[in-house]
Amino acid sequence: MVKMMRKEQIEQLSAEGRIKNSYESMYYRAQSGDPESDGILKDEIQHSFRRRGVILADNPDHTVLRDIMLDAYKQSTKELGGESLSPDREKNLVRNFDAFTANHPSFYTKTFDSFESKYEGETVDFHADYDRMVQDNDGVNPLQTEPTEADLNVMQRDLLKQFSREGEMKAAGLSYAGHAPVTTPTRRSYQQVKQEELAAQEMKGNNYDKSYDTYIRGRGQSYQKTTAGDDYGFDERDVELEDDGPEL
Repeated sequence: MVKMMRKEQIEQLSAEGRIKNSYESMYYRAQSGDPESDGILKDEIQHSFRRRGVILADNPDHTVLRDIMLDAYKQSTKELGGESLSPDREKNLVRNFDAFTANHPSFYTKTFDSFESKYEGETVDFHADYDRMVQDNDGVNPLQTEPTEADLNVMQRDLLKQFSREGEMKAAGLSYAGHAPVTTPTRRSYQQVKQEELAAQEMKGNNYDKSYDTYIRGRGQSYQKTTAGDDYGFDERDVELEDDGPEL
């Protein structure tokens, strides 16, 4: 993996420059060489989604995504630098962010995919998604709900049925709810979901019905991610990684 900057270059950067470097490295799937800055940016991106209660399954538009990611950029810079931003510095951050996203194709899709790959399946909306799951379950964490005595009795009967006369297990993997083998859903990447949505839209033809899309997204596995911000008319341009510092 290409490294964006060398250690001695990072040491000369301001807090703003280090966050810029981490942001750009995530987009390019490169090593920033600055794990402290990377960690702060990761947390602030996830917290920004959580503060707004937005998950990617909502299919947020460009305006919402800009607000979230720009906020994470500002908060990360403040935390790393240990001081608040002056009005002039904040304006400069906004200009830099908008210029970078406008000149880099599929900025949000590529950044979110890279984030998920970098952090081994953890998504940008991880905390917001968890909060939504608890909220949809009447405020109770379904992953920590203990079985009742009746549930345990049923499980015990089911377990006994699994043993044959020779004492061998007929089946394995009982779930609390359905008493059936527990399976782990396979997560799809943003790009896979995007391609599937485009294919589905072509099959539907010109009679495009948003309510149909809502229905389709509601089927299948819960909390599956959808793509956002992939078609904003950004112009492609060749990108060559150099050790000249962040361009954001």
